[in-house]
Amino acid sequence: MSGTKTFLLLILLSLAVRVGIAVTYRFEGVYGQDPFMYINIAENLAAHGDNVETSRTSPPVRRASPMGYPLVVAGLYKIFGVHDIMAQSVSIVLGALTAGLAFLFFNELFALYNIVPAKTSALIASLFIALSPEHIRLSLVCLADATGLFFIVASMLSAVKIARRQSNMRMSIIQGALLGVCFAFAVMSRFGNIIIAVPLLWLIFSFRRPRTLFSAGTAAICAGALCITPQIISFFHVTAEWHYEGYLKGVSVLNLFKTEFRNLNENDVEFVKIPNVLYYAALGFGGGFATPAGALAAVYGFLRIRKNKLIVFCAVWYAVVWLMICILPFQNGRFLMPAYPPICILAGIGAAAFFSYVRSRVKAFNPGILFTMLFILALGASISLAETRIKKLSDYENEERTLVKWANDCAGKNALLLSCNVGGALSHFTELNNYDLYWTDTTQLDTLVKTPEKYYIIDSADIAQRWQGFRVNDNIAWIQRHFTPQPEFFSPHYTIFKF
Repeated sequence: MSGTKTFLLLILLSLAVRVGIAVTYRFEGVYGQDPFMYINIAENLAAHGDNVETSRTSPPVRRASPMGYPLVVAGLYKIFGVHDIMAQSVSIVLGALTAGLAFLFFNELFALYNIVPAKTSALIASLFIALSPEHIRLSLVCLADATGLFFIVASMLSAVKIARRQSNMRMSIIQGALLGVCFAFAVMSRFGNIIIAVPLLWLIFSFRRPRTLFSAGTAAICAGALCITPQIISFFHVTAEWHYEGYLKGVSVLNLFKTEFRNLNENDVEFVKIPNVLYYAALGFGGGFATPAGALAAVYGFLRIRKNKLIVFCAVWYAVVWLMICILPFQNGRFLMPAYPPICILAGIGAAAFFSYVRSRVKAFNPGILFTMLFILALGASISLAETRIKKLSDYENEERTLVKWANDCAGKNALLLSCNVGGALSHFTELNNYDLYWTDTTQLDTLVKTPEKYYIIDSADIAQRWQGFRVNDNIAWIQRHFTPQPEFFSPHYTIFKF
């Protein structure tokens, strides 16, 4: 099969899996907090080109929010109108395209490092991305992770082309410009993606040629600087606390071993079950990223190429991302996604080597039949795991819509709604006066509660477990000291109290 056909089939397979799951569960990918933030910023970018968030606060505030994903969504808003499905479509399409681009990148990379068979290894490695339950999930939600990974892989593809095609000055300049644009969008999608510069530079400088390196580097810097300028300009118009400031203050190597983090402000404490060093190490080779079969294939791939310089590139890529998120004062599994491609590289090499080994030992062995059987099993397992995750999120999304319906039907036009976790949905789907308990302090509460009709909406179990030690708890305790809240409405997880 030609490389072009493989590229297209991978995209179609990825797209079919993602669209099929979304349609089956009627999942829109808009739930919780961050998806509403991204959609709100995209709406403001489309309306007046302003990187401003207005969903949680009034008057609007300017936070230094990543604008890469909202910028792509805003482009669709301009063309097709403001519809939430546009935001999910960006994640789905770019998530599917990532599998195809990954095949092109892996194929070029394996040829550069003399990995045989390059095409088979690249195909299997890209299938690990296409069928990753976690990547499927992130391709169905209105978050920046799938978009970020797409631009990471695209920038890596340009980098490996620069490393391989040293003699063509014109192509080096074009690939350099593409690298700069893609890397800029990767960083604007998620600021932490800037760490990918380390493996990028490692790859290019490992096969450097001064003449083409200078031209490609100059083009990359100029194109990247031009693309990232709007994001930099937005930093100088911040009118509120930088969303990541508290996290950066808590960065420490000691966070590798901690199970208690202080972040955002001195009063916020987050408790986790296991330290970061174990959490992310286990997550990288399980938990929906690399399935058990993928983890075994990656280990075998590591043993197969342990003397090849490619192993150093994979180690550098995985290590810098893993270390960066381990020293942050919190845990979030999706932040490990930029480190997933090097696992796929090893898994693809290991699986291809396994097929070659069996074929050389068993004369009657038909690799096509075995590959097809294993592919069907992997597809079924991946879809099953992804469906489990999406069903849970879909139930949560539907519960939010139930709360929104109650608020629209039962709360007065001038009522005050205080909430935790569902503030984004209330702001997006209602015109009611809504404040998030996460961002509101007791001084603000003292003024807000003068509203005659007022409610707060919380998940009591979640508050006790996840938000223990956070400002949210302090606010609820303050309300309970000054008022006598009465339950008005129950959903599977949330209770609406009137006070």
